[in-house]
Amino acid sequence: MIMAKPLDAKEIVTTDEIVITNMVEISALIELLMEKGIITQNELMERCKKLRNEMGNR
Repeated sequence: MIMAKPLDAKEIVTTDEIVITNMVEISALIELLMEKGIITQNELMERCKKLRNEMGNR
């Protein structure tokens, strides 16, 4: 049987660190998509609105 190795205290991250990292990565992707002309600000906002509505209907 394989046992899980104990976590190194240096490898443990907080929920806040995960959220911030996720936010930075998403922001970078959005900026790149807009800079390359793949999406517009309006398209992004419309898609966010659509997804929020769908999530609210669950």
